[in-house]
Amino acid sequence: MSASESGISDDHLTAIAGWKSRKEQLHKQQESVMQANDEAEKVDLVYLTKKKA
Repeated sequence: MSASESGISDDHLTAIAGWKSRKEQLHKQQESVMQANDEAEKVDLVYLTKKKA
């Protein structure tokens, strides 16, 4: 079924594709931030452990 048959304009389809791409980009960004936070927590725990010793 083509865009004209479904009643969705090409502009609308382009907007949907852009939104999906942006959503994927944000998801990847969120994952990298979570990884960085995990690494920071590990470093913090090591620092606190050494500080107490």
